[in-house]
Amino acid sequence: MLTYRPIPFLAIGVNAARYFADSTRYGADVQVESPWAVVRGEYVAQHRDVGGGDDDDRGWYLLAAAPLKPWLQPLAKYERFERSTPSSVPIRAWTVGANIRPWGRSTRITLEYVARTTGEPGVRRGLGLAQVQVLF
Repeated sequence: MLTYRPIPFLAIGVNAARYFADSTRYGADVQVESPWAVVRGEYVAQHRDVGGGDDDDRGWYLLAAAPLKPWLQPLAKYERFERSTPSSVPIRAWTVGANIRPWGRSTRITLEYVARTTGEPGVRRGLGLAQVQVLF
């Protein structure tokens, strides 16, 4: 992985890795982070040497978050993934949620709702997630 910061609030990265002996994974990402907002995007793909067809598996996401208060940061994310196999269907997901820091930077509670759609026109499923992180 290689990341370059042309200016303090902008990071641009690229990555590539050989996965076992049959595929190569690669990607690129960009992040803009300021005191007012975070915008992050990533593209990832995988090329299979054997049995993967002509197309690569590929996916991407775009995330945006902005603090409304020092303790509250709402967020939204859209992601899409497609396998290269002929029988595969695209997977799309919307995530909305918030990071809550009730006791400062040492504790974070993340609450999210994910609406995932599989196929065209698509079967939608929803899922709620909660996570607590404590820094010691």
